[in-house]
Amino acid sequence: MSEKVALVYGSNGSIGTEITRAFAAAGYQAVGTDSDSKKTSEEFARLVKGVEAESGPIEVLVNVLALHDGYVDPVNLPLDDEDALDNEVRATRRLIASVADGMQARGGGVILNVASILGGMNGGNQGRLAAAKASVMGLTRGLALELGRYQIRVVSVSHGLIETPSVRRYLQASSDAERRIAIDERIPLGRVGRPEDVSGVCVFAASDRASFITGSDLMVDGGTSAFNTVFSYNP
Repeated sequence: MSEKVALVYGSNGSIGTEITRAFAAAGYQAVGTDSDSKKTSEEFARLVKGVEAESGPIEVLVNVLALHDGYVDPVNLPLDDEDALDNEVRATRRLIASVADGMQARGGGVILNVASILGGMNGGNQGRLAAAKASVMGLTRGLALELGRYQIRVVSVSHGLIETPSVRRYLQASSDAERRIAIDERIPLGRVGRPEDVSGVCVFAASDRASFITGSDLMVDGGTSAFNTVFSYNP
């Protein structure tokens, strides 16, 4: 393929790092940047302008903006946590708006939002994360309707439990064997996911093989979503 430009916003985490690597391996010019949910619309516009000036037009945007969540009291939510939740949704919209005009002018593009199966399931102890990801998934569907006429595809990729450093520490905590068995019993494929499980789906979703997919949520969870609820993850 010609060297298309893929911007991975949130490449500082293990999943974002792997997504950046996978796009580069697939022949894209992959540009990774750290994420910041507090960026203004003007700051996002400057970021996009800088990337395009150096690397060329952005044809694929992968948003890996993450609101990391431990246990939070869902009733007595502190104001700073409310702000964090709001910031993720606003930042996602601002980031997408900063690339959408250029994609529209060029006749198309792909926008991927990395979400979580918690956006549509009850995981317990993670209401803040679930609310943020549900909002991002809803925004994905809405933008797919708005931008489809311009041949801009918008897709979310929702992952289950992925073995990132924080999850690895969780699994290696006390009673590891029992905890690992309990988790594996709730994942039909019998293992925790790997970052490359997510990145492979992202590369596919951005490719021409997925040219008729938009407004969809692609689940990468080893079958966990076949259950009504997921386990509680409280690192």
